[in-house]
Amino acid sequence: MGHFAPPIVKAAERLLLDVELAVRGWPRCHKYGAGKDLREVALQLATVATLAWLEPSRRLEHVRALVEGVQRLKVLLQLGKRLQAFRSFGQFDQLARQAHGLGAQAGGWWKDLQSPKAQSPGRHRGPGARHGTEYPGRPSRAKP
Repeated sequence: MGHFAPPIVKAAERLLLDVELAVRGWPRCHKYGAGKDLREVALQLATVATLAWLEPSRRLEHVRALVEGVQRLKVLLQLGKRLQAFRSFGQFDQLARQAHGLGAQAGGWWKDLQSPKAQSPGRHRGPGARHGTEYPGRPSRAKP
């Protein structure tokens, strides 16, 4: 995505890049098993985050998939740690913190979409919109 993507999309893309770089250094015996699964889930998260932003009509579905995907990613990160596949604890910790941050953003977006006022038609906001930061490319609706 470009620089206009919301923070949750950028966070998911950054996590994908960092997962790719981490798995690249894993031993061969783990790279093509648990590493492959970890890379696939990270790619799915980046894709679903982008779709949640771009498809308002299916946003609820995509955000739910994003929340669930973050949980799968955390399980796979723990597996990689137990297999001692990461170069260092610091590398694992960095990815775990990124996953936690992405999960917090996704969970906040999920809660926001579940609130009664989120059910109103024409709402095109995402995480961060509560703080007055509408996304570029999505005009804010001014009240008459």
